[in-house]
Amino acid sequence: MWRRLLWLACFLLVLFSILLWRATSPTWVELGQIRTNWPLSERWLIDGYDINWDVEERRWRVVYGATVIWETASNKPWLGAALQAAPVTLRNAEQGLTGRQLQVCARQEWDELQQVGNRVEALGTLYCGDQSFPIQFTISVDEQRRLVLNWETSEQVALTYLESPMGAGEQVFGFGIQSITPSLVGRRVLGRDQLFAPIDSEMPVSAGSDRPFSVYSSHNRGWLIGGTGTRLLDLTRPQRWRLENWSAQGEVALAAARSPAFLLPRLFPEQEPQEYPDWFGRNPLLPLGGEVAADFWEPLARHGAPLSLVVADPAALVDEVGVPEVVGALVDLPPALDTLAGWREYGLGSMVSALLSSGLAGDPMSYTIVGGSIEDRGRWRTEPRTQELYLRWLELNTFTPVLSFHDTLLASEHYHLWDEDESGHIHAARLATIHEALWPYRRRLMAAVVDQNMPMVRPMWLEFPDDPETWQLPPNQYMLGPHLLVAPILQSATLERRVYLPEGEWTHLWSGREWFSLGQWIDVVAPMGEPAVFVHDNFPGRAALLNRAHELGVSHLMSY
Repeated sequence: MWRRLLWLACFLLVLFSILLWRATSPTWVELGQIRTNWPLSERWLIDGYDINWDVEERRWRVVYGATVIWETASNKPWLGAALQAAPVTLRNAEQGLTGRQLQVCARQEWDELQQVGNRVEALGTLYCGDQSFPIQFTISVDEQRRLVLNWETSEQVALTYLESPMGAGEQVFGFGIQSITPSLVGRRVLGRDQLFAPIDSEMPVSAGSDRPFSVYSSHNRGWLIGGTGTRLLDLTRPQRWRLENWSAQGEVALAAARSPAFLLPRLFPEQEPQEYPDWFGRNPLLPLGGEVAADFWEPLARHGAPLSLVVADPAALVDEVGVPEVVGALVDLPPALDTLAGWREYGLGSMVSALLSSGLAGDPMSYTIVGGSIEDRGRWRTEPRTQELYLRWLELNTFTPVLSFHDTLLASEHYHLWDEDESGHIHAARLATIHEALWPYRRRLMAAVVDQNMPMVRPMWLEFPDDPETWQLPPNQYMLGPHLLVAPILQSATLERRVYLPEGEWTHLWSGREWFSLGQWIDVVAPMGEPAVFVHDNFPGRAALLNRAHELGVSHLMSY
């Protein structure tokens, strides 16, 4: 009998301990602050909780007795998500070229810990490259007797630094959600993605902006989301010169000895990525941003914080224990860049860069939306969308995985496909027919997405890594799969452009003219409705596609 009573007492003790632990765990997070439900006494700062900075391990800890109840990740910046993205370096192994993405404030030193009333203040220095800034970390108690860890002031210091202009010749690579701030084009601007905020918190707004926004590049090389590093291509180990896509089991799907100079140092700290349950994915690069988030929130999650973060679609979540997982039910195809209508860096001129970046970042079905978005609100007002802009955009989108149109009710000064000008209808019908004719080819590429984790829209160097010229090309031509070279018109009033043809036999889609190239530049006429597209000799069904394009050749309908 006494043994049963002893077992019952042990069970009740364990149950009580679990309930007490859950009652004393952190519960929610907001911008620059962590609030908890830890029970606190009036004297908690004196003899209850020990708050210290571990110099050797470079982490903050809050300790109660012998128990560590909260700590930051070891040897990592802790000042909010703004400082969690590691410096990203893209290198060309053969050419030795480097493009820097962000210079992160990666070092911190704490000089003083003082008590002011019912509050503890830590004062220190944040080192950002060759600059340093005073920073502050405050631990206090709110009106509900909850412990508040606050670094919001210091986070804004870091944001201010990262808003400094980019250096001459600096290139920005990567991809993420993009919002249009024309006045900030060409500035390295760090922001937060609304889809990455904790669901219980208010929408955080970046310093110096009236809405979240991304990093822009005046060199038209691509975009990346600031802040948490959502869907960034994390390339932080330059000693490995391979593009490695990992399946759910962790095998290397693409690791040829001379494959492009990109790398993924790791995907997840403790487990392999989970399989995306349909052909669209199985590419674990999709939740890469979730891995970055897990790094930041893991110290809290380890102590029971019920966190739920959402990453830009295709969606990846961080569950209650901080482990990212891909949500298979969300199979909506996001565009590579839902941008404003226009010719400039943030309009049609940015589309190829966005397609290539998003494909490498894990969106194998990258595409754009024909015409761009139309806004008519103050600083977000777009330039007029002309018929020329719309149809040139349509030419580009024809040779992407998805042909998607974007129209607006603001009809006064913007072209629409339903406008009375019949030439636009003809071009749309022609190009839609070509897009449909490419369906068997795109279906093959979809299989490559599943089997090889290869994006459908590919940079030239991905198909021709041994050709040094492909590494130097600006982002204005690309490969749709291995056999279709696309060089769209991205500037107004342009009827001709230069195109680089790698080694091989190429046929102009519209005229049928052939080139036997050893790697050469050519000048190509590209009238409205006939973008510069070249079919490789190995294209499956090459003759049928060329015949269909010849039947639809109507370049004489419109001239600019």
